[in-house]
Amino acid sequence: MKTLLAIAALATTLATPALAADWTVDMEKSHLTFSGSQTGGKTFDGEFERFDAAIRFDPDDLGNAMAHVEVDLTSASTHDKQRDAMMGSAVWLDAKAGPAIFEATSFEKQADGSYVANGTLTLKGTAQPVSLPFTLDIQGDTAHATGSTVLHRGDFGLGGKEYADGKYVGLDVTVTIDITATR
Repeated sequence: MKTLLAIAALATTLATPALAADWTVDMEKSHLTFSGSQTGGKTFDGEFERFDAAIRFDPDDLGNAMAHVEVDLTSASTHDKQRDAMMGSAVWLDAKAGPAIFEATSFEKQADGSYVANGTLTLKGTAQPVSLPFTLDIQGDTAHATGSTVLHRGDFGLGGKEYADGKYVGLDVTVTIDITATR
């Protein structure tokens, strides 16, 4: 689940041609999703239905790029009432305690033209470094970014001691961003 947050943050970090620009995320076209596994290796998928991002990104000025993403943890949904109720509990996301926050503070352009956003994800009061690789396509004033990263839920204390060993719930969570933004 923390992986989803990180991916969403990175996905919202969109590039622009030439001039530094602030980007506005189109929430109707953007998705912050996650996947994990349960007993027996059964995979489940989910989505954070509400998040907000402040993004400044210019591929010619990566030193001044930034992204601040806040994810409303109460909006996590896997379309399974029992799982969703457990996810919001204090043992897991502790959704009532406030949002997850991703602060991307540095960006790297890769040889293949993709990017990596590096920053800190804070979840349940625990801050951990997170890197989010993403691709970017800009057409006029619209940018589309996609990417994913894998988070280890134990790094954030998700699942507490009862689920710490990965026996019932997998330790890795993949977070995927699919973000459309305009300037």
